[in-house]
Amino acid sequence: MRLGIALYWIEDDPEHPMPYFDWALVVKQKGEWDNEPATVYQIRGGTPDEPSGYRRYFTTKRLLNDTSFSGVVDLGVLDADGAALAELTDKIVREHPADRDAPVNAAHKSIVGPRGWTCARWILVLLMDLEEVGIFEMPLEVNWQTIYVSIIERGLVLRDLWGHNGLETYPILRLGAL
Repeated sequence: MRLGIALYWIEDDPEHPMPYFDWALVVKQKGEWDNEPATVYQIRGGTPDEPSGYRRYFTTKRLLNDTSFSGVVDLGVLDADGAALAELTDKIVREHPADRDAPVNAAHKSIVGPRGWTCARWILVLLMDLEEVGIFEMPLEVNWQTIYVSIIERGLVLRDLWGHNGLETYPILRLGAL
């Protein structure tokens, strides 16, 4: 199974005066990052009935179908039995609340980076939970104090690569050493 973070460069959001990256956790049961469908997990702005303003959104899609897609930060290949691991990951993600007011493990409060409750914070808290059960392993070059900045830095490189140089496939950068 492959695990990654899809980054989407958002420039025209009336709620945010500055451009930003929207984050989504992406899972492929087998194979390489390509334009075959991947399972995408993210939170999106919710409805007035939802107290946090966010709701979970899960789908399977081709990443290239979204015009704001910039690329994938690859978190690595996990386990030979992709189907079983993908199923466990799916279960953990689907049980993970989108609500910013949900009870939070004390360790999750130590994440440095995004302010407030955002898609980035939701993904990072989710990665902490996946690390606790052995699905995700933090690369040696990165830690919970630097992961947010590392992903944003890679996102800026991905954004600049995608749309230039005549690339036929979308760019991918590993979270670990470049």
